[in-house]
Amino acid sequence: MKFFSISVLCLALLSVVFAENFYTGTWSSSQYWTGEMPENVPVEGSSIRQIVRVSIPGETLRFHFSNIIGDTELEIKAVHVAKSAGQGTGSIIVDTDTEITFNGKPEVTIPAGGDLISDDIDFHIDALDELAITIFYGKIPVDLFTSHAGARTNSYIEVGNVVSKETFTQDNKFPRWYTIAAIDVVDNERKYAAVLCYGDSITDGRGSTTDKQNRWSDILAEKLQSNPATQHLAVLNQGIGGSSLYGENSIRWPTGLGRFQKDVAEQVNVKYMIVLYGVNDIVYGGIDTETLIGAFKELIKRAHELGIIVYGSPILPFKSNDNWTEEFNQIKLAVNDWIINTPASEGGFDAVIDMATPVSDPKDDQVLLYELSDGDGLHPNHLGYEVMGNAIPYELFINEEDCAEYETIYEEDCTETDAVVEDPTDVEFEPFETEVVEEPTEDEDCTEVVTEYVDCAETDAVVEDPTDVEFEPFETEVVEEPTEDEECTEYETVYEDCAEPTVVPTEPVVVPTEPVVVEPTVPVVVEPTEPVAKCLAEVIGYPCCDEGIDDVYDHDEHGDWGYDFIKREWCGLTPLKAPEGECWSEKYGYPCCETCYVYEEDKNGKWGYEHHQWCGIQSYCSF
Repeated sequence: MKFFSISVLCLALLSVVFAENFYTGTWSSSQYWTGEMPENVPVEGSSIRQIVRVSIPGETLRFHFSNIIGDTELEIKAVHVAKSAGQGTGSIIVDTDTEITFNGKPEVTIPAGGDLISDDIDFHIDALDELAITIFYGKIPVDLFTSHAGARTNSYIEVGNVVSKETFTQDNKFPRWYTIAAIDVVDNERKYAAVLCYGDSITDGRGSTTDKQNRWSDILAEKLQSNPATQHLAVLNQGIGGSSLYGENSIRWPTGLGRFQKDVAEQVNVKYMIVLYGVNDIVYGGIDTETLIGAFKELIKRAHELGIIVYGSPILPFKSNDNWTEEFNQIKLAVNDWIINTPASEGGFDAVIDMATPVSDPKDDQVLLYELSDGDGLHPNHLGYEVMGNAIPYELFINEEDCAEYETIYEEDCTETDAVVEDPTDVEFEPFETEVVEEPTEDEDCTEVVTEYVDCAETDAVVEDPTDVEFEPFETEVVEEPTEDEECTEYETVYEDCAEPTVVPTEPVVVPTEPVVVEPTVPVVVEPTEPVAKCLAEVIGYPCCDEGIDDVYDHDEHGDWGYDFIKREWCGLTPLKAPEGECWSEKYGYPCCETCYVYEEDKNGKWGYEHHQWCGIQSYCSF
């Protein structure tokens, strides 16, 4: 026994001496017991291929494997990683197939109730790459196999050691993960950090599309990667379906507080946490308002002790769910009031991310909008998750320190900040000079842009709408036509209210009352002289109507709107017409607009605002 103790001590000291690398998580999944196993093919003696999508890039990776639920040892005989050849295919890019080792060996045994981390593996990944991890299993725990039920991607199983096989059969697939727990990238320059998404089945992605990576956390990852100022942030999803925040913790139904140490504290380099919890506590846990608020306070306290910045969302509406009662609704309203109005100094969240309002029905904000619902009135569908992910503002992840670093990284190219500030509400509009500007005034060193925005810190605030921009017409004469905001009670909701179809067709009966406007994560770029889009709707991220759909259900600034009853979505009917010659605003030194949102109008024409500058509305935007 003495010799054994000394050996363990030596190994511990050696691990400290050689633990030189710093890591940041790029993917993770909460581990628990689902009670479900693959059908038809036994796991022992077979290979399981599992597909995951990372969030940040890396050159060297390490992999976490878990037997935390297991009551006996788990044998991994071989495990490989490769780039996926495509979601839903079960195939890998063979040239990328790489062995994962443990202390230099290809196989390892994970003790009952234990976790294990692989060696560092040289394997290049880009942001948002899809990886295939294929494990050849030896002996496994028979009754308690560590897993995650809500993978939202298919896994594949075949008999034997086939970890390097190019394509697995589609005959035996299932939407669950087993054993795999996390992937980290070596981050010795410490340029990355992680955003951890924490919650129940809504965070886990119930209602999203299998093999499409469209949970709200996936949308957030895409959004962060689309912005150079936030590309250093990974997204880790630690949601578990059926989980409540408070209550008795179990291997089948782990609670948010009960699993905090494993699923939050032990995750790698977490800087931010987004919490969306509470509906299961109310509907299934029989919890009262004070207890649930107390649970939120405890969760926030624990996270703050780790130095994590904690953001919270109000509980989503669920009035159309079969389990809804007025008593439940009153608890939800009281808890949401606490979430929204309690500052961090009083135990509340550091900031509130409202993912509830964008998915609520405009006619009754206690109802999850049908078009964004999975059908049960509680869980969003993939469209709802897209709205939720896009409701998370960049500004919560950008501060002055980040901005200064951003300028350095991007060689002071301040035009890159187009991705940081989305709209112009805190940019004062300067009236045009009386002289015609012959050439664009923006020079190579961005002097004009820096002057206009004062400094990089101006881009910290992500603004929602350009109506607060002070606009002065070119001449003092009164604008003859009223501006668009006069027709809307609250112009700041133009993206949700003013520009949406409102006429409901009589046949077929089931149609939405309004389209949900979701700006794409990567803006659709329409070249002014040769438009890529085929219809005006595509300019704002909606599809054109298919052939045969020609009934007009409404009309707005983006033309005529039809409705595709098969795809259950709004579509555009008005063709996009290419302008003839140069855009009229270019002669004043202002570019053509890519979209058709009109914010101001003077004698020269209609003006939009994009990429931190005013632009001329193009001729194909005929209203």
